[in-house]
Amino acid sequence: MTLLDASPAHRFFVYLEINGLVEAGFTNITGLSMERDVEDFPEGGLNDRIHKLPGRFKQSRVTLKRGVSFSPVLWEWFFKDDFAEKMSVKKTNMSIIQFSSYSIVPVRWYNLEDAYPAKWSISDFDAGSAQISIETVEIVYSKLTVDAISSALANL
Repeated sequence: MTLLDASPAHRFFVYLEINGLVEAGFTNITGLSMERDVEDFPEGGLNDRIHKLPGRFKQSRVTLKRGVSFSPVLWEWFFKDDFAEKMSVKKTNMSIIQFSSYSIVPVRWYNLEDAYPAKWSISDFDAGSAQISIETVEIVYSKLTVDAISSALANL
């Protein structure tokens, strides 16, 4: 274990990379998780236990939130597909990059394969509130892999 492996990132900044370009920064990301199905397998004649067999992985939707900016990149990504005409959605590989707050070094890359936006929304408009508008995008994907800075340095 190296020092980089042992140092936790207490606070962090998160950016979205699509096709090798950092497209947006986010203040909040939720739902980045995987779960493995577990199959019960009772064996005849063995009455004191049930075997637990590993099954398929399931991914939850990832929700990305940020203050509304002048960049329309999230809206365009959600709306530029050919769903209206061809009933198809352009899937892309993307990475959520976690940066440490005490350095400019990325800590982890969460790589989402075959990702596409499933929902876009904006917070309510209230002229009497001092709150900023929040843009939200929900992403679905087929596979999650994680790369850490220690593995990136090992490949140099």
